[in-house]
Amino acid sequence: MHELFDDCNKEQIAFNGGFRFTIDYAIGYGMCSVALDPVRHGDLLIEYYKRIKYYGLNLGYPETCRLERPMVECASKAGLRTGLMPSLRGAPFALNYSVHSRMPKAEKYH
Repeated sequence: MHELFDDCNKEQIAFNGGFRFTIDYAIGYGMCSVALDPVRHGDLLIEYYKRIKYYGLNLGYPETCRLERPMVECASKAGLRTGLMPSLRGAPFALNYSVHSRMPKAEKYH
């Protein structure tokens, strides 16, 4: 984190769901690409997200529906916006991602 991350674009970050084109896109724009499970490694993911400029863009999508809401929650805690990569490949994996990306932060999730 402390070696390469400092040279990365701080306007946006890519959440890599294990797809090669996500990494290629991130490298092309000088972005950091992280592949962390937001459920198991949420604190570390938020640490990366907080180093991106406030209201920066978190591009990518989770590889399973189970990770949609936790990913958006981590991005929201760091003040980032979320957006799908410019591809429809994420649609079969994250069916409700666009819905979760527009949800307001709740004080407590059930």
